Amino acid sequence: MQPVQSLVRIADIRNGAFSRGVEEPVPDYEMRILDMEPDEADNIWGFVDCMERGEAFPPIFLARIEGKLELLDGFHRLAAMALRGRDAVRAVVFEAGSYTMADQLSGLFFAYEGTGATWQQRAEAGANMLAA
Repeated sequence: MQPVQSLVRIADIRNGAFSRGVEEPVPDYEMRILDMEPDEADNIWGFVDCMERGEAFPPIFLARIEGKLELLDGFHRLAAMALRGRDAVRAVVFEAGSYTMADQLSGLFFAYEGTGATWQQRAEAGANMLAA
């Protein structure tokens, strides 16, 4: 099955440590970022700055497993969007079927970091892995 690009509620994503629940105030997860390693926090705040300048981001990648959405790629972008108060995020959703396949997809996407591949090329590689 081909991955589907859609708008996903941030609160519906599991494993996205900065996906605040409906009742969780923003400062609670801002503190989690402040407690992170400086490079990690700087990366997130860099995305926040880009958002404030109106820059668009590629979609995050999610796996649907047993009806739940699991974050595969896009942690820093997701955190930045949550910090800016966004309720939803553009995502490519892969029907992974199992946590083992989700781990393999996540590893594939991580391997593409720094290669210059577009998000579309990465999504196609993920679709090919699922089809194999």
